[in-house]
Order: sequence, then structure tokens, then C-alpha cells
Amino acid sequence: AVTGPNGVRTINDVLFEVPRKGAVLGDSIAALCLTYSATASKYSANSWLNQAQFKLGFPWDIQAADNFAIAGTTSAVILSDQVPLFVASGVRYERVFMSFGTNDFNAGETLANVISNAKQIFAAINNTGAIAVHIGVLPRGSGASMTTPKKKALGFNAWLARYATENAGIEYIPCGQALADNSTAFGNAITGFVDGSILHPIDPGAYWMGKIIYDFYINRGYSAPTLRFADSAADFYDATYNPGGILFTNPNPLLIGGTTAPTGMSTAGSNVTWSKGTNTLDNGQVEATAKATMAGVQNAYLYDDILATGAWDTENIAEGDDIYAQAIIKCTGLVSDTLPFLQVTENNGTGGGGVLQNAYCNDATSGTRPTIPDGTYYLRTPNITVRPYSGAGNASVFAKLNIVSTGAETGVIEILRFELRKANII
Repeated sequence: AVTGPNGVRTINDVLFEVPRKGAVLGDSIAALCLTYSATASKYSANSWLNQAQFKLGFPWDIQAADNFAIAGTTSAVILSDQVPLFVASGVRYERVFMSFGTNDFNAGETLANVISNAKQIFAAINNTGAIAVHIGVLPRGSGASMTTPKKKALGFNAWLARYATENAGIEYIPCGQALADNSTAFGNAITGFVDGSILHPIDPGAYWMGKIIYDFYINRGYSAPTLRFADSAADFYDATYNPGGILFTNPNPLLIGGTTAPTGMSTAGSNVTWSKGTNTLDNGQVEATAKATMAGVQNAYLYDDILATGAWDTENIAEGDDIYAQAIIKCTGLVSDTLPFLQVTENNGTGGGGVLQNAYCNDATSGTRPTIPDGTYYLRTPNITVRPYSGAGNASVFAKLNIVSTGAETGVIEILRFELRKANII
């Protein structure tokens, strides 16, 4: 059952299907899952967990406060620093995803000590009622010898696999295969799948790690999506009766109407043809979709917004509201490094010269991207909080589903849903 904080099942959970909460602990490989600053939060394409979430339909809600991971940390530091903060948060998490071990072994730590620390980390997580999930120590480096740190990493992964079978509260997902350079016998990473330090996954490596995680959970009964999308053309925001409805100025939940862009929305882009498509439901009803057919290098988008004259009014979103964008896309026949990513931007009246707030889902962090296989993908931005009105201009929020590539692209990206919603509706 889905539960809120401290295990209490809330009306919010019952009515609006809030995703299960997830947290992240560990080193820089774990910290990739969510990056944030004062002006931008990102679920980035180089995150293995995000790539799994895109396919699974975001079964775990992970916001900035749920990311306890810090670059450069060892298992001892995670145990002494991150675990106490995690426990003290008091949040009821379903799963805690983590990566650690590579920094330990490269610093000369013994296998026995890392295993001892891992047991204590897992126990602390299990004591809160959460499942501890480790992706294993990933291949790293490109040397021509089998080093001691690499041997220890393999030993730790073997221990993780056995320990997870003996303890129901621990899951080991062996993601190393996605990055392993099988042309050598030295435990190296594929250089095209990791960054310049030959350690952190970049977008292609993260995609295939995410596929391993996706397969792991699909085989255990998880099925996309757990995000709630509109199932009625009337699912639009009402401050009193439907505070979780779609927030656009002229909401179009089912993308109805128009010849290129759905009514109320706009499209743009070179080397792309926008058109209307259809999606037939099991009951025979036909829903509209927005289709982008590619023919060249892409820089295209689907766009909609919500605007105020001056400050937000009482019938609109208000200061302190947490908002996010979400979408469902279907990719067919893509052949190049095209990236569809979702963006939501908030302007509190500071205007074009002011500081805007942005949130991104699947935003690229490297110039290398995977060729996206055919399939359906679920995109959701992190939450951003509507700021107090600055008094300098009109307040606004816009959402964009961007489609960009550096290579010539063919194929189709079909958008089945494109929405802006409030997260804190109760």
C-alpha cells in the first residue's frame, strides 16, 4: 500500500496516487540521480536511476530533500554522516538507492571493513522500514592490468549478491554489465559510456544501467505507470474541487483539436513536422496525440503556459505551491542521438532580466546520448516551489517538451500526455 510520512495513509495518497517515496545515499555515482541549485533542479539523463524511472513511470518520488548522496564519500563517511541525516528525516521511504565502494577500494580500504560498514548501513535503512538497494561497484579505469581495487570491487559485488539473497530487505541490482568493457579482462569501463575520469556513467551508460534496473523491477511485478495522468478532458485545475488538475491557462488534458499543435498549445522547430495522431483505447474510444516526425538535426518543442496579470490570484496557483510537469512519449524509429526532455520554468514577476526557476527531466549533461530504442517513456520534472511575487511584472509558469539532437534524425516522437500540475494539493 502507498503510505505517506510515518506510515500514515493520507487522503492525498488515496485520491491522487502519490508515487512511493525513494531516497538516495552514497557517492558521486548516486548523487547523479538529482542535481539542484537555487535556480535549477534536474533529473538528468546521466543518472541510472532516472533512466529506470523514465521507463517504469516514476514509481518513486525523489525530490531534493531525498538525495543524501555526496561526491567523494566512502562507506565509513556514509555510515557516520549520511545515515544519521537519513534516519533523522523521519520520512517513510519505500526504497533507498545507493552506490558506494569504489572510493573505498581506490583509497586502499579492506574488503572486510567495507562489508562491515555495508551491513550497518543496510541495517539502519531496514530499521526505518525501507528496502536497501545497491547497484554494485561499477567497472572503472582503462588500465592494462587487473588492479587490487578492481579485485576488491568484484569481491564486494559477489558478497552483495549473496547477502541480498539472505536478507529480504536488501536488493542487489548488478548494473556493472552495462559499463563493462568486455574486450579486456582488466575490469575496465567502456570509455564511450563513462566520463573523462572513466568512472561516472554518461547518458548512454546510464540508459543501459537503467534498462537493467527496469528489467529487475518489471520481473518483480512493477508495471508503469504509477504517475497519474488525465483520463478525462475535464481534468483541469479548480482551486476548490480539483486542486490537482492541470494548471495551464486553457488546459487541454487529452490534447484535443488543432491541426499541428493541440488547441491552446504551440509547437516549433526546424527539420520536424508536427501533426495530430490518434491513440485507440481498449474500449474503442480514440484519443488525440501530438506527433513530431523528424528529418534532420532537431531543436523542437511542444509548449504551454499559465499566466497572471501581475501576481497570482486566488483562483490560480499561489506562493508556496509545489508544481511539476509530466508527459508520456512514444518513440519509434529513432536513429540518432536525439533527446526528448521536459522543462518547467517559473517567473515570479522578475521578468526576462530576473532569475528564473527551472526544473528538468532527462536533461542532457554530456554531448553523447544513446539512440533511444522504440518504446513508451514517462517524464516528470522535480518539484519547484512558486516564489513570492516580486511586484515587478507578470507572474508565469511554462512547460516545454524539448526535442533536440546533434545528428540527423528520422523517426517519430509521439506525445500522449503533456501536463502541468500541483504536487501539494492538500
